[in-house]
Amino acid sequence: MAIGAFQNLAETTRVVNMLQPKNINGAAQTSSAVGLSNFNHASIVIPIGVHSSATTITVEECTDATGAGPVAIPFDYYVSSATGSDVLGARQSATSSGVATDGATANINYVLEIPAVNLAEDHPYLRVKLSSPGANDVYAAVIGVLTTARYSGQPANMPSALV
Repeated sequence: MAIGAFQNLAETTRVVNMLQPKNINGAAQTSSAVGLSNFNHASIVIPIGVHSSATTITVEECTDATGAGPVAIPFDYYVSSATGSDVLGARQSATSSGVATDGATANINYVLEIPAVNLAEDHPYLRVKLSSPGANDVYAAVIGVLTTARYSGQPANMPSALV
């Protein structure tokens, strides 16, 4: 027996692998840019696995899918601060300088929340940057979950976030 309306993630959102899982040691990493023209909100999940140093997460708005004209912006975020926990802490706010990750706790998630209305009209794309942790190992990925699409339905008919 159905209790309420079920919303299928694949039919109501666009999930984008913005940065493949990798060890980012020795070099800063910049994710692919995603467009919010057809979406009202982006939730960015950054899982950080085993690591021996902190990195700084920043968000940039861009003029196009190539990441042109980047401008760092403030954002709200949540952290699951215990290894293996699925409980997020209280909402926190980062300035355009970003937020430094916890360099001591492994296997935690950062969830960034960016409403499309926070982007400048001529900068409808966003991307995430992770600073270099030096020679230290930091395993991370960047996954975008774009919600409140202008059009929903079958996944093949959803608007792309990469063009």
